[in-house]
Formats: sequence, C-alpha cells, structure tokens
Amino acid sequence: MGIHRKSIKRVECLLACLAIGSVVLFSPTVAAADGVDADDVVNALAHEGFPFDLREDAFGDPEIKSAMGDTAFDVLFFDCDWDICDTITFSAAYVSDTVSMAQMNQWNTDTLHGQAYLDDDDDPNLDFTILAAGGLTDSNLRQIVRQWAVSLAEFEDHIGWTGNSGRAAAAFDRAAVASRASTIEVCNNSGDGVSVAYATATGGTDSAGDTLFRSEGWLNIDDGACTDVWESPFENRYYYIYAEADDRKYEGEYFFCTLEEAFEIVDTQCAADYERNGFLQIDMSEGNRMQIGHVINLDP
Repeated sequence: MGIHRKSIKRVECLLACLAIGSVVLFSPTVAAADGVDADDVVNALAHEGFPFDLREDAFGDPEIKSAMGDTAFDVLFFDCDWDICDTITFSAAYVSDTVSMAQMNQWNTDTLHGQAYLDDDDDPNLDFTILAAGGLTDSNLRQIVRQWAVSLAEFEDHIGWTGNSGRAAAAFDRAAVASRASTIEVCNNSGDGVSVAYATATGGTDSAGDTLFRSEGWLNIDDGACTDVWESPFENRYYYIYAEADDRKYEGEYFFCTLEEAFEIVDTQCAADYERNGFLQIDMSEGNRMQIGHVINLDP
C-alpha cells in the first residue's frame, strides 16, 4: 500500500477481490449521489467476501444473486433510472413447513433490521430494504452488507433453520464462493480527507527486554472511503491507529513515534527529531475479531 504524507493528496488505493470468476477493483469513491449503482453493491459484497452474480431481472433492472454459506439470497433493485436505483432489498427465502405466523410476528416485533413474512406457500422469508435516494458511500454499503449477514444468521436461529440451503441455493454455483482474508479496516466518515498512522508490536525486544513497536504512516483516505491496514492472520492482540483531518484528530492514550513525512520507525523511545502522537488501541481479542476482522469508523 502506498505511504504518503498528510497533505491529503487524493490517491487511490486499488484492491482486487476474486468472486465468481470476476475481478473487482475497489477505489475510495463515494457511491452514486442520487441513488445506488448495482456495481457499488457488487463491490461491497465482494469486499466483504460474498460471491455475486450480477444480472438483469424481467423488468430490465439489476439483480444480484449471492449467498452466505449455503444460504442463497438476492439483492433486488427498485425505482431505477438507468443504472441508478433509489431502493435496494436484500431477500432470502426458505422452504419450511414448521415456521408459524406467530414466529414471523415475534421477529418483526423484536427486531429492527429485516422484515419477516410467510409467502403464498407458507414458507418463511426475510427482506431487508434500504432507501438509497440520497446516495450511500462505500463505507455505508459495506456496513449494510455486514448488518444483512448478522440479520440473516439471527433469523435462521429464530426459525430454527437446520436445512443446508435457501430456496435458490440449488441453482446457485456452489463452487463460486468467494474467500477473502479478514482485515483491520479504517473507514473514513469524517466529512473530510484523513491521514492515518498505525503501529503494532514487532514481536521482538530491545537489549533491555522492552517490546519493540513499529509505527508507520501515512495512509490518505478520502471521505466515504475505506482502507485495509492489516490483514489476517493477526499475530498480535493489540493494534493501534492515529488519524488527522484538517480540523480534528483521532487519538488515544498509547504514544508512538511519528514523523511529518512518510515514515517507518522501530523504536522504544522517540529520537529527538521525532514527534509523539497518542494512538487508539484496537483489542483483537474482543468477540470474534480474530476470525472476521474489525472496522474502525472515523466519524465526524
């Protein structure tokens, strides 16, 4: 990844991700200002490790076939003007004769994300509809995909799903399941460009037995964009970041050496010409971060 100084030069960090035989290039751009383009959703799905098959439905609107594990789901687009759509719906259907209307009503009462219902065949379905008329950033779309995955897993627990596929899974190409390393990712929602420095232990010690840390910088991230900073396997428990925008800092209580220009420093104490900045700590032992990674959101 490129290392640049925090003059907020607008650089693009291109990432490649393989999904269903296609290579998708990610750039730190903002999704369509007045709606969502299907390619933006494809990028978000692929970045989060989901397979995709982009096609047109019977009305000429985009439609995406995807899957979480063995459960197939669709992403449907509505209110479209050319390639830009104002509404998207994530939708999964199951074949089961043991799920009651009372279970659907209970889900809808207790759960904010996703609407449950029984279709004409009395089979359970889950829809997750997003209004996107005002536009969504890349970061927004990735968070929506993550929330859909959480809702889908919770819904399957709610209905006691023990099958090994959603209704459409048999028709889905099972061999085309994407695999992607989990990452520690920084998403910039600050409203301005930011520059990020990052640090972690090297695994070694100095002559006094003190832990050696490596601090590096700078990564420039445009507003609405995300950048991977570390990739699994995560060898350390703790990782650290520090970020600056034109009018604010994202800092914490853990101090590491930095420089005004691009740098890579391995040291236990800062030399005289170094700066010291307080970094935020990320504890990868929390929850299942070691397995699925973690996202640091830089909010306004």
